[in-house]
Amino acid sequence: MNVEKYQPPDEAVPWPVRQVSDEEWAEYQRRRQRSDLRVDAEMPKAARLWWRFRLKVLESRAYEHAEPSGHAAWDAVYNGLRDLIERRRERDHGAIIALHSPHGIGKTVLVTGLILLVTQRLESARYTKLHRFQRAVEEARQPGADPCLSVLLGQFSRPRLLVLDDCSAGYDTAASQRLLRDLLDDRYDANLDTLLVSNDSRTGFEQFLGTATMTRINHAGGMISCDWESFRE
Repeated sequence: MNVEKYQPPDEAVPWPVRQVSDEEWAEYQRRRQRSDLRVDAEMPKAARLWWRFRLKVLESRAYEHAEPSGHAAWDAVYNGLRDLIERRRERDHGAIIALHSPHGIGKTVLVTGLILLVTQRLESARYTKLHRFQRAVEEARQPGADPCLSVLLGQFSRPRLLVLDDCSAGYDTAASQRLLRDLLDDRYDANLDTLLVSNDSRTGFEQFLGTATMTRINHAGGMISCDWESFRE
């Protein structure tokens, strides 16, 4: 995806602002209690608070609008990913997008917004950091573990949108690469979307993911370099 040249399609405006019915809102509140929508606990606090503030300002029972930050490059990536997720039914496979940049660019806030948009559509989403996922898998492989490995992998294979953050935080063994590749393949085949987030350089991120995973990413979405100025400076 070329951030500078991205233009939303003329024929459709995805994620329109609209009021939800009382029945939809009640169903949304019920489903938020389910584990596949309970994403707040693992999200960084700053990302949660920023989006909660925006939802209160815009109106809690309305869907988000198209330009959440006013920062052109950030908005271009956000809107491009939102459009890709919205058009899932036009694809026969899940999208896999890799985001990378140094710290402070706003990647986690960006994916938090996408998660909230998906869950407001009454669909499931999950956020975690890669090292937490891999540690949970290691624990699930122990005899008598609860949940068992098959149940745990299902929790990450089923959500409509999965975000794996800190994908460069160690765990660069062949076994961890194979585990990630198998998860991405399952989600690709099920037409479910996955976002991978890293603070590495493009070269470092590609080396960490490995050739097989990068081949899948290049076919199913691509890698985005978030190279605008830091919001922390």
